[in-house]
Amino acid sequence: MPKTRQSNDQDDSWEERLIEAVYLRSSIYDLKDPDYSRTKKKNQAWKDVAEEVMKPEAICRTRWRSLRDHFKKKEADMKSGKSGKGLEEGE
Repeated sequence: MPKTRQSNDQDDSWEERLIEAVYLRSSIYDLKDPDYSRTKKKNQAWKDVAEEVMKPEAICRTRWRSLRDHFKKKEADMKSGKSGKGLEEGE
């Protein structure tokens, strides 16, 4: 069944809430955060994120990883000059 526009809006909305919730908990992503290497603290942060966005913790972790990896790939492509459109004629 194809996604409707409303369904896509809901997906975008929860992803935006996920990003905001993770951003507020730097122990999840910031290597310099003192709690980054503390598993219990990081696990609690993920539980808090899941509760805040009202999705299962495993779904939050997986979607965050996917969003982060996609962002990093796009960022690397931009830095290397790749546009995603392919090479121009004559290059």
